Amino acid sequence: MGGPSQKFRHQRLTNYLLRTRQIIGRAISSIFSCLRRLVPVVESAFVCANVLLENRMRMQIQGDTLRISGLKELGAANANAFRDEARVAMTEAQRIVEIDLSETTFIDSCGLGALIALHKTACGRKGVLRLLNPPPPVQQILELTRMHRIFEIVKS
Repeated sequence: MGGPSQKFRHQRLTNYLLRTRQIIGRAISSIFSCLRRLVPVVESAFVCANVLLENRMRMQIQGDTLRISGLKELGAANANAFRDEARVAMTEAQRIVEIDLSETTFIDSCGLGALIALHKTACGRKGVLRLLNPPPPVQQILELTRMHRIFEIVKS
């Protein structure tokens, strides 16, 4: 019992487990190193998107309506932050979202995606998303993509 072959197998297994532990340790160290380099990049992108929104966008709550104005551009650079900020501002009482686009000079597919997401949020609360005063270039995008059939568009 416990002869040389069993001791040899035990030693081989111990060595194998030590090597495996070292390999896993190096892999985890490498992953953490990559994450440490990635976090500042992600934080920087988030800060940039928030700065874009904070410098321009205004939100007001009036009864069951969330009114958003001062949006200069709605594109890939700020669409997700815009959508998230609008959703955070909405309480259970807000069913209507009005977005004043009178100052908006640019909108792309990411911006349209953010508007669709807010439209779905409003519809889920038995509400509506209204786009107010889109300038001609924005109106043209809405018509080309047939989004004017989905959103309520109000021109004053």
